[in-house]
Amino acid sequence: MFDFEQRSIQLEKFTARGMYALNDAVRIQPNYPVGDDNEPTFTAPSNKPDIECFYDAFNLICEVTMLRNRDQWYNEGQPVMRHLRDFEDLYPDKPAYCIFIAPSLHRDTMNTFWAAIKMGYEGRPQRIIPLTTNQFAELLVVLSELIMMNSIFSHIQLRRLFDAILEETKDINDSRDWIKKIPAVIAWWSEQVKSEPAN
Repeated sequence: MFDFEQRSIQLEKFTARGMYALNDAVRIQPNYPVGDDNEPTFTAPSNKPDIECFYDAFNLICEVTMLRNRDQWYNEGQPVMRHLRDFEDLYPDKPAYCIFIAPSLHRDTMNTFWAAIKMGYEGRPQRIIPLTTNQFAELLVVLSELIMMNSIFSHIQLRRLFDAILEETKDINDSRDWIKKIPAVIAWWSEQVKSEPAN
């Protein structure tokens, strides 16, 4: 459908649209350049997060890639952590998270993020949530189901998922075991959200 470069642009575009749909953000700022038609013309520049999201209770960056092999680690590992730390330092008044979205999660990338979560990056632990594109799509499915139930999806519910995924790292010593647990955490969270009274 698209060549590789176009697929990367489309992934950023549709992730941004997904974030607009998912919750009650104060502001969502995709950093990709746009043309006269407001469509993205290229991916976000390398010195910025792909997407910045601001909420009442926390802030968030989204980093997305179409890379699947070891190039994923080479191109995304350090830059994602650096972008998150710069974002945390720029907006220190609220906790900051990062969701990393890719078609699949390479083990080298996950081990790099694991180290930042467990041991810290530049002296402080980070909150990085790795998701496959299919897992991110599951969040959008939950949103559509809540809409059908006349319920509202809030950023507090989204943060609950992030914290539940990060909580799993506390009693696990292997990043591979953590990644395997994420689908179950999403399933648990989905049931919790859908069982809450409609707003």
